Amino acid sequence: MIGDGGLKAAKGTVVDVDRVAKKVSIKAADGSVQTFDLANRAAGESTRGVDKAGKVTLYYAEEGGEKTVHFIGKVI
Repeated sequence: MIGDGGLKAAKGTVVDVDRVAKKVSIKAADGSVQTFDLANRAAGESTRGVDKAGKVTLYYAEEGGEKTVHFIGKVI
């Protein structure tokens, strides 16, 4: 579920993907860089084909004070 009580969305351009540390960083339209943790599923499946300079939408939940990405959608 996206929205109230569900996953939130963040859009931006990928600046770094660290599959070992399970992190992804994006540059938002306002120029800020945000780093997110990757859930196991997102780290294993969703990051395939996601490269630097690719535009994405990250679907994440705030868990324990951290933003954890569960799905990554490429913007075409």
